[in-house]
Amino acid sequence: MLVIIALFISIHKMILGAIENFVLLILAVLIAALALLLKDKIKFLRSAVKGVYVIPFVIIMIALFAPILSTIKPDLILNAGECKLLPPLSKKIILYKVDENKIDGQSDKIVADSFAVGHPVKVYTKRKSVELDGTSLLWDENKIKAETIFFPLGTDEFGRDVYSRVIYGARFSLAIGISSALLSFIIAAVLAYISSFRFRFFNRAAERIAAIFLAVPSLFVIIFSISFFGSNVLVLIFILAVTGWMELFKILNGEIKRVVNKDFIVSSYMLKISPKKIFVKEIIPLILPSIIVNLIFQVANFIVVEASLSFLGLGPGGNYISWGGIIVSGINYMPDAWWLILFPSLFLFITILVLNRTGNKLEKYFNPLLK
Repeated sequence: MLVIIALFISIHKMILGAIENFVLLILAVLIAALALLLKDKIKFLRSAVKGVYVIPFVIIMIALFAPILSTIKPDLILNAGECKLLPPLSKKIILYKVDENKIDGQSDKIVADSFAVGHPVKVYTKRKSVELDGTSLLWDENKIKAETIFFPLGTDEFGRDVYSRVIYGARFSLAIGISSALLSFIIAAVLAYISSFRFRFFNRAAERIAAIFLAVPSLFVIIFSISFFGSNVLVLIFILAVTGWMELFKILNGEIKRVVNKDFIVSSYMLKISPKKIFVKEIIPLILPSIIVNLIFQVANFIVVEASLSFLGLGPGGNYISWGGIIVSGINYMPDAWWLILFPSLFLFITILVLNRTGNKLEKYFNPLLK
């Protein structure tokens, strides 16, 4: 009975993995087809095929399609003794040992540097060489079943692939940054709508609250809040959004004050159009370029804050892979394993730099006076 349950679980995981890869492939084809179809129709897409715009798209695609780009699971530990702290461009050979007590399709794995076929089979590992009976290994036709695993960015202290962890870290960091930025925009939009269209006496109070929040260093507020509410993902996103809505609110509030007396807004009031429709259909589209630019800067800022919190040990924990967590795990091994800090730091630096450059470029694109 237990064997049947274990077999069912393994088959279930394989099916879910295949479905995920299939969906991601379909999504990649749809994104490429949509970009080709809209390239000639949208002016921005025709002029945006430049490095500063392509790189953020590539980073997002890497994060989105991490399961396809990474052939090794980020938390997979093959053999800590053999794979621990391997330098970049290392490789290992995996041999499969027959074990009659295992479920069909599974076997014990032997991690080695090389092996020589003979009687017996000689397997060479990092520390020693082992002689094995050929019948104890799985064979594929006339050859021993062997698989070569390549570690392009080396391995960490537990023998896990750094390349896979960096890619999955991009997925987590971007998800935190984008989710927090969108939630902060929702908070700012709701406050701007209430203070400008519903309860105008609340406008001055909201401005003072925003000024107080801006005066206090947000990182201290975040650390203080996490110490009370914990550091799970949802709490982290909410705290980042609550400490980052002020600039968007000031932009929305300022733009509303600038356009509220324009002829088309006054005409909308005279036509008995509701304030909600005026805000959503007239004002938001008018200031959308400023919102997009600010949201990009917010995403970059939130990614830095999340990495800082993970570095300080206040991140979501070991259940999630983040660049800050990878960096802090490599501090103790910095003299001997420089790649544990270099590659996640490099990805983090490039992502923040490109997001800020993209924000600057889009700001100049939407506002030609800044050129």
